[in-house]
Amino acid sequence: MDQPYTDRHESQIYAYLRSDFIPTDGEMAQILSDVSFLTKELESTNCNERVKKQKALNIRRSILAPIRRLPVEILLEIFSLLPPERPPSNRHQFYALPSRPSNTRDMPWVLSHVSAFWHATSLASPPLWTHIYIASKYAKMEQFLIQTTLARSQDCPLDLCICMDLEDPECEEIVIKSLTLAAPRCVSLRLDIPAPTLMALSLSCSFPRLQHLELHVDIHPADLTTSVDVFMKSVQLHSVRFMEVRVPEQIQLPLTELHVLSQVFVDSYDQLAVILKEAKGLVSLDAWPSGAYASSLVGSAAEKITHSNLRCLDTGYSALEHLSLPALDHLTLDEDDMQHETEEKMQVLPDFLQRSKCHLRRLRLMHYGRVAKILPLILGSPSFITLTRLDIYVESVEVYALLGDIRLMPQLRHLSICDGFENENETSFFGVCAEPFHAIIEARRNQLRGLTLTSLEVERMTPELLEHIREIAEDGIEVEFIGRGLDQLYPP
Repeated sequence: MDQPYTDRHESQIYAYLRSDFIPTDGEMAQILSDVSFLTKELESTNCNERVKKQKALNIRRSILAPIRRLPVEILLEIFSLLPPERPPSNRHQFYALPSRPSNTRDMPWVLSHVSAFWHATSLASPPLWTHIYIASKYAKMEQFLIQTTLARSQDCPLDLCICMDLEDPECEEIVIKSLTLAAPRCVSLRLDIPAPTLMALSLSCSFPRLQHLELHVDIHPADLTTSVDVFMKSVQLHSVRFMEVRVPEQIQLPLTELHVLSQVFVDSYDQLAVILKEAKGLVSLDAWPSGAYASSLVGSAAEKITHSNLRCLDTGYSALEHLSLPALDHLTLDEDDMQHETEEKMQVLPDFLQRSKCHLRRLRLMHYGRVAKILPLILGSPSFITLTRLDIYVESVEVYALLGDIRLMPQLRHLSICDGFENENETSFFGVCAEPFHAIIEARRNQLRGLTLTSLEVERMTPELLEHIREIAEDGIEVEFIGRGLDQLYPP
């Protein structure tokens, strides 16, 4: 028979909460009886010791929570799905990070603070401790946490991110020491650091298991080649991303192993051709043209290249004249030859699509001054039947008229538009081109699921703009305007 509620065993009950205690049938019945009694007590207006009894009720409800009876394997699976702490994707946001006493409120540290059982479970799972983020603002005060994380990850492969916005000898020493310990196990590395620190790292570390590299260096020293070569020695490296780093030709990229190569500047088609010929397994390439790109091309004499595996390409418009990419499904084109708008140049993209016979799912023509002339030539291509996302720069009302024809791109699900109109606090979406823009929305209402709108002129959100966006969203289309979603435009 259940005993009446008494607070004599509160210390024991609280100890149960902090452990992996699972009540027996008899204990479960007593706890349920206590919950029933305390609930009725708290509903009474004459309840004495309300705060104390509310705490007792909360503890018992926690003990009864289903999550306490999950098998360890399921609990660890849930833990693995929780995202680790990550740096801001925007570097300016990183530099504005506030001070903090510790990162122990982030994953995975927070898991070990819930209960003794969760603490033991998290420590017994080394893969939870394999994502390490070191920021210069916090490195000095978090040395112990960095070392503890390295120890708890045991022999597991590591994912490291190091961001430094200043040249601080003490901070640099901490970073180099930590990375030296982690380097043999490091499989993914993001470095956003000053050039002197990069050079110091190259002298003290080796990365035999490195698979993914993302590198940002503000200043390019004369010996950048030597500094970067240390990362290229890994025989497992297959993804390289250079953030605003102009890579000298002397750097020996492991092209035969690469699957992803991002943000590499090329001065000529010949450099692009070398990458495509040697990197047979490449599936994604960002090869940005420099100012001399177009003038370096040699017309019909240039070597024709066919690459059977490349699926994503970001490059200059002129490069397509010599390429055939049958597996391509994501294409981003940058303006590289603004002085030439001849009929022959306009035909480069249509000819490429016909030659490649690829089936595009995404096309980006951003910061491109000839969209109105290019679109009529390509929208009827079989390559666009499968297109689900289009990102374009709109500089004339004619573009809107083309996009309203649902016979073209019948599977389009997401449309991203950046307008180039010059009226202050004006947009082409809800201003000078409002009628043709809304005609697009009306025509594609049944297919369109997402709409991203960016205006170079609008500096403030007016009530009229907000109302226009709300009307579109009410049609079931997810709208993002100038980088903000509807929940940010209409905060709860």
